[in-house]
Amino acid sequence: MHRRPTKRALLIGVADYENDSGFSPLKAPLNDVHLLREVLEDPELGAFHSVSVLMNPSQRELSFEIANFLESAELDDTVLLYFSGHGKFPQRADQAYLAARDTWQKLMNGTGVSASFVRHQLEQCLARARVVILDCCSSGKFARGMLSKSGTVEHDVSREHFGEGTWVLSAGTGVEEAYEYRDSETGLHVSHFTKGIIEGIRTGQADRDQDGRVSVKDLYDFARAWTRKEVRKTKKKKQMPTLTQVETVGDVIISNFPRPARSPNPHSFTPAKKKNSVARRAILACSAIVATSGSVFFLADFPSGGQPGGDEGNGSPSASPRNEKSWVQNTGTSVGACATRGNEVYCIDLSSDKVYAFGAKTGKELWGYDLHRRAAIYAVPLIVNGTVYIPVYDSDTGGGLLAINAKSGSKRWFRELGKYDVSATATFSDDKVFVSDAADAYALNPATGEVAWKRPIGGGNNASPVGDNGGSVYVGGGYGDIYRLDVEDGSVVWKKKVDGGTPGQAVIANGEIYIGTETPQGSGKLYAFEPFEGEIKWSYATGAIISPPVVMGDLVYLQTETGRLEAVNRETHRPKWVRQVGGGGIGPLLAFSEDSLYVGGDDGFLRSIDFQSGTEKWSHAGNESVGIPTLWRDQVIFGSEGTLYSVDAKTGK
Repeated sequence: MHRRPTKRALLIGVADYENDSGFSPLKAPLNDVHLLREVLEDPELGAFHSVSVLMNPSQRELSFEIANFLESAELDDTVLLYFSGHGKFPQRADQAYLAARDTWQKLMNGTGVSASFVRHQLEQCLARARVVILDCCSSGKFARGMLSKSGTVEHDVSREHFGEGTWVLSAGTGVEEAYEYRDSETGLHVSHFTKGIIEGIRTGQADRDQDGRVSVKDLYDFARAWTRKEVRKTKKKKQMPTLTQVETVGDVIISNFPRPARSPNPHSFTPAKKKNSVARRAILACSAIVATSGSVFFLADFPSGGQPGGDEGNGSPSASPRNEKSWVQNTGTSVGACATRGNEVYCIDLSSDKVYAFGAKTGKELWGYDLHRRAAIYAVPLIVNGTVYIPVYDSDTGGGLLAINAKSGSKRWFRELGKYDVSATATFSDDKVFVSDAADAYALNPATGEVAWKRPIGGGNNASPVGDNGGSVYVGGGYGDIYRLDVEDGSVVWKKKVDGGTPGQAVIANGEIYIGTETPQGSGKLYAFEPFEGEIKWSYATGAIISPPVVMGDLVYLQTETGRLEAVNRETHRPKWVRQVGGGGIGPLLAFSEDSLYVGGDDGFLRSIDFQSGTEKWSHAGNESVGIPTLWRDQVIFGSEGTLYSVDAKTGK
């Protein structure tokens, strides 16, 4: 059975290179990826079903993720592959290469990713429409190296409106350089060509014929003109983007624009993180970081996904003025976990069993919904395509999943699942919503709540399945079992036994599956699995791991039930640093900006931790225990017994 056609994207940014690589570090690629992701995920614009992110990969990771992404596509899909970083056309070489973080400039053919490799993966890809965007030096040469060797083919003109073939949008011609610059409006370093693509989608200016749709050719025409104009302003050498078409028919739609076109005035964007994980996927008590998919995990929608922002009005008396970034809002309730989407922050109230939406700019309450039953204490709202998903339970009837309209706060549907609690954050992948109770894993239709399948996974566990947007989901069972399940019917692909206790939420990153365990005695282990056969690659013994791992660059960050944070090197499998958080951390840690983790503690403080050294950068006092925080632009938003706070992510003020 085939899933319905989808639009999927893999966005790759490489900014940091090894010291002896011969490549200088770049400032724009991670911001490029984050900003492009925002417009592609926006349901009113790109409306992509999944957007995966790969940051600073090694050559092995880069090759694997490109191949995995393209091989998982189906016939009627549209796939978009994007790269921002260094590109190189070596002397005496017959093709150009993309540079990974460990690529050596003097040995590109052995350490880079070649145009012929990408061409081969595209030729093997089943997707009807394939779009490649290259924002790097020598991108024109790379595009030429991707030309099919099969020659031209006969096309059925009656199918031209569907759009099929391969479109390659390059930042320059031949070995021309691609430039980055500091945007004076946002203060962020971005690449000229990518900024043109983003502005064309965001403002609708690329929709020249005003038909409400932005095609590949529309987008190229606008981005080309934008890039030439902006580069000319910098007094640098010319930069001439190019479009290469391989056996194309018709055109393919990248984005919609239902509203009248706006002038391209930049809006405030969120800076991207360095050494981020390679994608987002659904995790346990927050929306998480993962590697090959665009699902929703531990970082809620890190930091603000594509949901259009609502009108917050002028704010309430207890909220700060609209033009001030930080604010304090007296809620009168015990705010637990929060998640952001667009310009809204969604929070679960643990005392009155409600879900609230607040304006992220001011803290003004937008709506509240009475759950009529208990909310999962450590679950974070999942927001996908304008819907908020909340795990709930009742002592008499059991657990279920509630879907709420994110804009109005009205109920969409509720699905009763069984007699056990549903207490883990829901996840999203392959056009399905996943949850688990203490005995079974479930896949639900996100629009109706109908159960697509149910799979027994053993008692005592409550971590939701995590999908790879490629046909598989991974989940831990209550008896020390790890499962890989088929996304369509829930059948078992493989099952592996681990020691060290009950498995928690899985995380997919760098071509591996990471999962932590916990025992009643307070011990636990971190496991790294090979995803296809389930081979255990390595493990690390520690305390009971209470939240999904977070993977950033070469480090895996863990949080134990005693409030200890650990940064484990995934190459040496040894801790780089260990830090005790006062009072014991209660929520998953978050990554933001270039260098920080954020975690709430039972002692009433939110802390910013340097992710390289583990040192505390600042702390902000709440009223009592701090709930699970979330990120919105350059602010951290968190609840603490009757109060919702928004503080500066860099200073804590």
